[in-house]
Amino acid sequence: APPPPNNTVAADALPDHMRMHDQLCGQAAVAKGMGQIDPAIQRLAQAVTLLPNSTVAWTELGIILAHAGDSGMADRCLQTAARTDASVGEPANPDPRRLR
Repeated sequence: APPPPNNTVAADALPDHMRMHDQLCGQAAVAKGMGQIDPAIQRLAQAVTLLPNSTVAWTELGIILAHAGDSGMADRCLQTAARTDASVGEPANPDPRRLR
């Protein structure tokens, strides 16, 4: 098999905690798509525990919590996402359309 392009990392080259984080985020997305909010929240909470600087997981967790009516916790998650995003040198600019 040809090697992966230079801008990607082969899944087997990722540390275990990163692979597990990605699996949890994927499981959360599936659960969210099926309307299973509690399992989605649980998976994302596990993902941010494994990878506390995960802008994606914090953002998704904030969005789901906002939809679930927990605006206080949603705000804290989205603020954390903005801080983690800014900490890696990327602009903290969540798409406001996703918060509706």
